[in-house]
Amino acid sequence: MPFSVQRTGQINRQFTVHRVDPQTPDEPQPPPPAPPVAPPPTHYTAIDWEQAVARRRADQNHLRGADRALDEMDRKAADLNRRILALLAGT
Repeated sequence: MPFSVQRTGQINRQFTVHRVDPQTPDEPQPPPPAPPVAPPPTHYTAIDWEQAVARRRADQNHLRGADRALDEMDRKAADLNRRILALLAGT
């Protein structure tokens, strides 16, 4: 029922009609309540373990051969250093 009768005074026996108006569109609306957030899991499941192992293996496969490339770069740097020292010694 949109109307309610409210007794405003016992002494003079006056009655008033009280009505709650809907909010006007100009008034800011309160934001809706945030949905509840599920707490993070506190344990490591078998699926989590399998995914972690797969990521580790993929990382290892990505790094495979990096040692050979680094060794080749070290050999080239040593050769350049040797050549520079030979040039400096000759002058």
